[in-house]
Amino acid sequence: MARCYTAADREAARRIVHAVVPKSFVVGICPHVIDGKLWVRIDDAPFPAIMPWRIVRFGKIVSYSATAPDSLTYPPLVATVVQDIRGALSAAGIEEVDISLSQVAAERQARQILALTHSAHGRMRLAGLLSAAGLNDEAVAAQLDWLNRTS
Repeated sequence: MARCYTAADREAARRIVHAVVPKSFVVGICPHVIDGKLWVRIDDAPFPAIMPWRIVRFGKIVSYSATAPDSLTYPPLVATVVQDIRGALSAAGIEEVDISLSQVAAERQARQILALTHSAHGRMRLAGLLSAAGLNDEAVAAQLDWLNRTS
């Protein structure tokens, strides 16, 4: 049976999350529960906060798919923060939690990634940013190859 989260639970979760999240992230707790889970919404994170191969396009709508494990959805820098949030909330007894980039942030980041793919300089810059986010050379090459095939 899904747990019912009160306003006090959400406030406690907010304080816990803000204690473990780096200042470069903007994170909030959704006021309503989704599928019995407390939703921790990442409203902003250092660019790039999503892996390029998770970008999903529906006509003019650009977002990302978060159905894969955190390590396949987010670069290591962001995946580590997500795991830190999960661990801190779990230690406080909040087990049923969904953590994801907000739709607005995901769309903004996905559009930035796609904009960088329009030139060789942009792709080189994206490679550097992905590397700085913790991807090794092989993973960066795989991401850029995927963008080449789908752009």
